Amino acid sequence: MLGQPGAGKSVLTKILAARLPPEQFAVVRVPLREAPAEQDLQMQIEHAVRQATGDSVRWPALYAGAANLVGVVILDGFDELLQVTGVSSSNYLEKVARFQEREAAQEGPPRSS
Repeated sequence: MLGQPGAGKSVLTKILAARLPPEQFAVVRVPLREAPAEQDLQMQIEHAVRQATGDSVRWPALYAGAANLVGVVILDGFDELLQVTGVSSSNYLEKVARFQEREAAQEGPPRSS
């Protein structure tokens, strides 16, 4: 989703994350403007968890014991990440797609949006 600064994109991601029932979904919202731009997606997710909870959790352990939950990763600030890093949008989206494919092959939890 794209929009002008202040249009409410981040607020919408917060609302979406909060509205997903916690007994069905394990949600990680990744504010990309705060994520280490030079890191890969997995490290950005782990950084977001650390910022939100204070706990350092490795990706494979994040959903351990939550087999009945659907993992959801919400990436917020895609446009800002592109401005900071200068990478092309297709390059980052390809990395997201590879991450999703890897997790699907391992029957991992995430549904990125």
